[in-house]
Amino acid sequence: MKKSTKIGIGLGILTTLGAIGFYFYKQSVYAKYLCYSFSNVNVKEASLSKVTIGLDYKIKNLDKLNIDITSLKINVYVEGKFATRIEKTSRIKIMPFETTIIPMNITFSPQDLASNLSSVLLGGGYNNLSIQFKGKIKVKKLGISFNIPYNKTYTIKELTQGDGISPC
Repeated sequence: MKKSTKIGIGLGILTTLGAIGFYFYKQSVYAKYLCYSFSNVNVKEASLSKVTIGLDYKIKNLDKLNIDITSLKINVYVEGKFATRIEKTSRIKIMPFETTIIPMNITFSPQDLASNLSSVLLGGGYNNLSIQFKGKIKVKKLGISFNIPYNKTYTIKELTQGDGISPC
């Protein structure tokens, strides 16, 4: 085989691999264009021993391909202190341009957060509590898995008034 033929075949293979790699890179970028929002936020129970907040976590797929959420792991912090962990390991399929709703309950003990909560409760009640959602969402698209970081902070008042709704 001639040297020029070997070089041509090598360049063809490299070009093909490069194109495939670029395609998967672009798909990973598109996978990160998910839209997140919270709705239906309500305080289900509030006592000195237990607070339960119910909410719906909406994830919208802005892409033309299906996206599978393979896991969702979000730590919830109330007034800067760890309160609970929300974890979903069941597969959730989101169709193109569709919204999927994941119902969640955040349950924590106010006694565990007593030092941080006393000033908030004295200053206006539970509506002013800051809630931080920090974690990652693992998605799978075209057989490739990606971790998408998530880090947002709201007050309960903001969530109940719709500030947890993203613009998309």
